[in-house]
Amino acid sequence: MPLFQTGNLTDGGSWALWQLEEPEQQLQQQLNPNCFPLQELQNIRVEQRRLEWLGCRLALQSLLPDVGALCLQKNSFGRPFLHPETLYISLSHAFPFAAAAVHPLRPVGLDIEKPRPQLFRIKHKFLSQQEQALVGDNLEQLCLWWAAKEALYKLNGQPGLIFARDMEVAPLKGTNRLQALLYGKPYELHYQWYNSLLLCVVA
Repeated sequence: MPLFQTGNLTDGGSWALWQLEEPEQQLQQQLNPNCFPLQELQNIRVEQRRLEWLGCRLALQSLLPDVGALCLQKNSFGRPFLHPETLYISLSHAFPFAAAAVHPLRPVGLDIEKPRPQLFRIKHKFLSQQEQALVGDNLEQLCLWWAAKEALYKLNGQPGLIFARDMEVAPLKGTNRLQALLYGKPYELHYQWYNSLLLCVVA
């Protein structure tokens, strides 16, 4: 089933994970063109990127109560938002999956990832010395910290954020959650593994 999984945050937000199995034409037929104009899709030449674009929007569409009354746009930083702004949203993809999150009250950040050895080469760019010692050489843990900081970055929605300096992430023992600081403000992140796919969301 294309809509692979959905979930709720504890304070009113929700998220959806879409598995890309259908051909592009079938995905387009499921999308509401009033909310998601297809002009942007026509400028994407790589097929996988086109499928991810569609999957993100279909995941978002599954979460919207009145999709025909809304229109997805992008702000000056390239961040997607709904007009009129009745919900905060976040999108992510890791082929063959795409995901979306919404929140009625405040900004939300979402990231989906797969463990990639390349993260070892750049871990010094997104982890503090303390976080590097905590994560060690565990690739799944490294992927989790990367996804958490990507989700926080999307929640923040502004350029100039330095991952290793401005964000701190630590485990919340006994839960599938992380505790984090973004510019000193506390957040709690939810995460879930689906085999080798990781979903991380924060609001």
